[in-house]
Amino acid sequence: MSLLSGGSDGVLAVWSIAKRTLSHRFFGHTNRIVSIAQTDQPNRMVTASADQTLRIWNLDDAKSFESPEAGKFAYGMVVAEEGNRLVTGGQTETTISVWDAHTKEAVRHFEGTPGTVNFLDGDGRNWVAGGNWNGDVVIWDVQSGSAVHRMGSKELGGMQQCALSDDRKWLASATNKNQVVVWNAQTGALNKTIPMAKGCWGIDFSEDGQFLAVGDGSGTVHWISTDTWETLWSCSAGTSQVNTLCIAKSGKWLAAGTEGGILTLIDIDQHRVLHQVQAHSE
Repeated sequence: MSLLSGGSDGVLAVWSIAKRTLSHRFFGHTNRIVSIAQTDQPNRMVTASADQTLRIWNLDDAKSFESPEAGKFAYGMVVAEEGNRLVTGGQTETTISVWDAHTKEAVRHFEGTPGTVNFLDGDGRNWVAGGNWNGDVVIWDVQSGSAVHRMGSKELGGMQQCALSDDRKWLASATNKNQVVVWNAQTGALNKTIPMAKGCWGIDFSEDGQFLAVGDGSGTVHWISTDTWETLWSCSAGTSQVNTLCIAKSGKWLAAGTEGGILTLIDIDQHRVLHQVQAHSE
C-alpha cells in the first residue's frame, strides 16, 4: 500500500506505508502540485499543478498532457472510480473540464462558478462538488454538466477545500471565516456550522460517512462525529497549517500534510502519530 504526496516544490513522492519509507520521487512540475489521484492502474497516477498542466505518471516512465487553456491554472481534480475519466476545476471561463485519461483529450467543458474553482471532490462519474474563494459552493452532475445544488455565500466564507461524503449525504466546506460549513447534499440545505478557532483547510470524510476529519491552522487534526458534529478527539500533525487530509478506506489511519512540508500518519483508533517525515520543502 502506498501513500502519495505533492508539495509546493512540484515534487510527487510515493511512500511505502508498510516500510514507512520513500519509494519514488518524480520531478517535472514547475509549480505546486494541488491534486493527486490514482487511475485504474495501481502504478498509474495523475497530478494537477499550478504550472497549468495535468500529468500522468507511472513507476517506470512519466507521461504528461497539458490543458488547452493556456495561461490558466488547474487547481482541483477528481478521478472516476473506474479510473478512465478525470474531472478538473481551475481558472477558466468554463471552470470545469472532463478528460479521458487514456486518450488525454477533453470530453467536455461546462460552466462551474464565476472565477476559479479552487477544489473538487466527488466520485468523478456522477457528482462532483467544489467552489471558490467568493463563497460559491456547487454540486454538479458530471453526466449532464448541470448544477444539482448551488449553495454558499460570502457571509459563510470562501471555500478553501471541501469534502463530499461517499454516500452523497453531506457536503462539508472548510472556509476562510474560520468555520466548517456542512450542507445536506441531497437537499442543498444548510445543516451546521462548526467554529474552528485556529482556522481550517484540509478536510475529508471517512468512507462510511460517520466521521469528518478537519485540519486547522495550528497543525492539529480534529476527528468529528457526523451524528452530533462534535469533536471526539484531536491530534497534532505538526506546528503549521494542515493543508491536506486523507482518510484511508480501511478507516485505520489518516495522512495529513502541513504547510511546512511535514507528512504525518495518524492511528485513528489510538489517536496518536504513527510516523512523521519531512516530505517536501513546503
